[in-house]
Order: sequence, then C-alpha cells, then structure tokens
Amino acid sequence: MYNKNPYRIIGLESNSGLRLIQKNLSKIKAYLKIGKHLTLPYELSFFNLKEINRSHSLVLKTENKILLDSNKIKYALFWFVNENSFDEIALSSLNKANFVKSEGLWRKVIKDKPISKKNFSAYNNLSTLLFLKSLSIKKNDNFENTNDSKKHLEESFKLKSELIFSDYIYSFSKLICGNENEVKREDLLDFFIESISLMLNENFSKSEISSIIKASNKELSDVFNYSLISTPLNSLQELITDANNLLNEDHSKGIEIGKDLIKSTLSNLKLLKDILGVDNVKYQSISDKLANQIMQCGILCFNKTKDDKEFLSSYEYAKKISVKEATKKRAKESIDHCKEEALANICKFCKSNEISQYPIRVEMHKMDYNNTYSYFKNGGYEIHACNSCKNHISSLENKAGLYAFLIYALLNVISILIFRGEDLIIPIILILDIVLARIASFFWIWKYIYKYFNKPHLGFISKHPEIIDLTIQGYKHGMP
Repeated sequence: MYNKNPYRIIGLESNSGLRLIQKNLSKIKAYLKIGKHLTLPYELSFFNLKEINRSHSLVLKTENKILLDSNKIKYALFWFVNENSFDEIALSSLNKANFVKSEGLWRKVIKDKPISKKNFSAYNNLSTLLFLKSLSIKKNDNFENTNDSKKHLEESFKLKSELIFSDYIYSFSKLICGNENEVKREDLLDFFIESISLMLNENFSKSEISSIIKASNKELSDVFNYSLISTPLNSLQELITDANNLLNEDHSKGIEIGKDLIKSTLSNLKLLKDILGVDNVKYQSISDKLANQIMQCGILCFNKTKDDKEFLSSYEYAKKISVKEATKKRAKESIDHCKEEALANICKFCKSNEISQYPIRVEMHKMDYNNTYSYFKNGGYEIHACNSCKNHISSLENKAGLYAFLIYALLNVISILIFRGEDLIIPIILILDIVLARIASFFWIWKYIYKYFNKPHLGFISKHPEIIDLTIQGYKHGMP
C-alpha cells in the first residue's frame, strides 16, 4: 500500500492533475529507455519503505491504476494531498526528511478543531504520516507491533475514519479527481478496511486489531468488527450443525462428538468474545447455541449408554460459556446428574473403587405399631460395594461364624467330659448335658455369642449411607 503506492512511484501528491501525472510518467519511461534511475520527490526512504525500482512492468501497473478516478481516491487515502499553504509547507519539509516539522504543522491545523473544509486535508495527511511512522522495519508494508506503533495507529485510524464518515469525504473526492460524486463511501470503506487488515495481520492478532480499531472510532470499529467476525461466526454455525448431524446418526458417540466440538470451536469462540464482548447479542446467541449442542451430545449419549461420567468437564465448560439463565440452568442440571451417576457407581464404603455388579443383601426389620414388623424380602436389603469391600465384609462374617462354631463345639466337649467323669451326679449332669449342650448352647451361642463376634461385620455395614438412612427410619439388623 505504501511501497508501490502509485503516487509514490510517480513522485506526486494525490491531487496532482492529469497533465502532471502524464508528464511524470513520460519522464520515467524516458529514463527507463536509457537505463537510468530517476529520482523524484516522495520516495521517503527515511521511513521503513523499500527503495523504488521503477521497472517497465511496475510503471505499466502504476499507469493502469492511477488513470481510473475510483482508484485515484482509494490510493489517495493512503497518501498525501496538497490543498493549501499549510500542506505545501509541511510536504516540503517532509521531502527534506524533516517529518517532525510536518507532523507539528498538521497537528497545529487540527488541534481542538472538528473536521472542516479548512482542515480535512490535514486530517488525511497527518493520519498518512502516522501510518508511515508505524511501518515495520522489515519494509514489507506491514505495521510494527510496538507500543509507539499502536499509539500512532489508534490516532491514525481515528483521523482517517473521521474523514471517511464525514461529508468532507466528498470534498476529498473533488480535490483528487474533480468530481465530488465519484466517491462511494461504502466502497472506499471496504477498501480501507481490507488494506489495513492486510497490513496488520502479519504482526497483530485479530483481537489486538479489534482493540486498536475500537480505541479509534466506534463507527469504524462496528464495520471492521463485522468483517472480522463473519468468518469465525459462520465457522461456529457450521461446526454446530455438523456435530448435530453426526449425533443424530449415532447417539452412542455423543461424548466423542461433544469433545471434538469443544476443541474445534475454542479459538473462534474466544475470538468473538474478545472482539464483541460478552454483552453482544451475536456472541450471546452463538455461545448459548454451542453450549446447548455440547450438552445435547452428553445427554443423548447417556440416554443410549447410561454412562456419561467422562463428560463432566464438558458439561462444566458448557455452563461456563452459557449466557442465558435457561441455558445455565440446563447446564447445572446436567452437571448435577452426571455427578450423581458417577457417585452411584462408586463404592460408598471406600469411596474410590467402582462397585461390583453383584449386590450384598442385609437382613433388616422394623417393628410396626400393630405388633407386626416390616422387612426386606429375597434375603434382605440390597447394597452395593466394590470387590475389595465385599471381600472384607465376607471375611468379617465368616470369622464371626467360625468363632461361634468353635465355642459351640467346645461346650459340647466340656459337657461330655463332665458326664463321663462324675457317676454320682449322673442325673444332674445328664440334665445339664441335655439342656446346656444340646439346647441352651445352641440358642446362647447363635443368638448372643455369634451376635457378639458379628459386631465388626455389622459395624462395617452400618457405615453405608443407605443403611444409615434405614437405621434412622427405625430398622434394625437381622430378623426378629
């Protein structure tokens, strides 16, 4: 836009007449024929501009561009005009490499003054000068990403946009090509935005570009942002639609589809947020639409497979990007459901391992008011535990039974020894043997001693949340 600007190539201000343009073109062509380099004003090599190498092809391209009035105005927007005595003095200083003086003079003309017929040329010239001061040291027609450059660009965009959006853009058109109706503001604005985008894209992110434009002029920012968001917005729409189509083909792949959707939309959604802000209606609409599609992937997958525990972080992301209250509520419900399902599959004793598919049955009963009792059929109330905890429970239960059996056997042996060793008290021993060893020992051991040794087993089971709830309701272990 600057290295090969047609006005730089022919060494003239952009409001130079056709006769002067033709004169300089003829002079350049004459020098080319004899193989000599022609030095002209406005080469401005003290800025980060490449040395001009006027070849036949470059001159031909320049001539084709500069002879069309519509092109004259477009390229003039990035060059200088000489409209009054202030411009003449400033441009003279500029060609002597004294751009500081030129800048100071143009600033004086526009200081604390709105754009007008007397100073619109200074608005254009100063903004062009600031653009030139912002060029990259690589001399590639891109802007440098430095703090000073950003300040220059913000001011330049402000000045240039005030000219474009004012009625003095028609005065600018008349100055360049003698016809104030030649300019079409929309076309000129499109050209300006396209050109500065190319010059910024190399060293600035889209969010940085948007921030610079936003700091300069709201009207320009709105137009510029629309051009920036159209691509990512369309991309998000397409990705959401594609994910929905894939989901409809196979609900069981919902988790995979949802996670891929998050990955593929991260950068575009962040870009829209940086450019538009969270209060923007377009951002809110697409963000909620994306959040709902992510949740839909998880919900339909769960309905199909009864498992979405791996999708918890995706539900949480959907809630994070949700904007509307209805979307946030749906995300929260999805998160809560996912957590509940995850906990339901975790052993409530150790809270670490996954539960076994086979339940443990616990006998429990509750006395009712009418001298009856309630209990759980089919062997007892079902609880679930992991294999490790199940083995531990079985071990405690087996130990209680073993200890009770040993005591029962021991008492039987003692009763027999007493019976054989004391003939004088046979009737008493016989009675003791029958009552104690055969009847009393059974009830005593299995009702009391077994119960005593079974305490660790019942104590462990009683830690289960569902058993705690039943205990609160009045249930007791065992059968009456």
